[in-house]
Amino acid sequence: MEVDAGPMARLEVVKSDVETAGVVFQRLSEGETLGEIAKGWGVPRGRFTQWYMEEHVGLYDAALKVLAQADAQETVEIADASTPESVGSDKLRISSRQWRSSKWDRERYGEKTQVQHSGLVPTLTIEIVGVAQAAQGRVIEQEPVKIEDGLI
Repeated sequence: MEVDAGPMARLEVVKSDVETAGVVFQRLSEGETLGEIAKGWGVPRGRFTQWYMEEHVGLYDAALKVLAQADAQETVEIADASTPESVGSDKLRISSRQWRSSKWDRERYGEKTQVQHSGLVPTLTIEIVGVAQAAQGRVIEQEPVKIEDGLI
């Protein structure tokens, strides 16, 4: 009978397996999260996520791009299958997938902002000389304000 060495020992086994990164990529690209994968393997979610994000961030980003593409394609399927009765919920489903795609693959599906500039930008240079000296000679007088019934 094998004795379970605990979650940290399982994490070390998972990390040392050369196939782990590919398996995680596949599961991520099918829609699972790192937390769900960690829970399924019985390893600490935070430590597992930290390790994967430090060691395999490129694979993680690639998996999110695969998901973004799937979401983008699914929006067309949802729109094509929409009926007058389902148009409200379909619009919400499409919108959420578009938002997710725009975050997971900004280059392809994100909003593009382009700033163009042509010509010269005028600049203003103010020379502050003797301003502090001039301010010292000024006196600002103010009359007291009477407050009635809490109003000014």
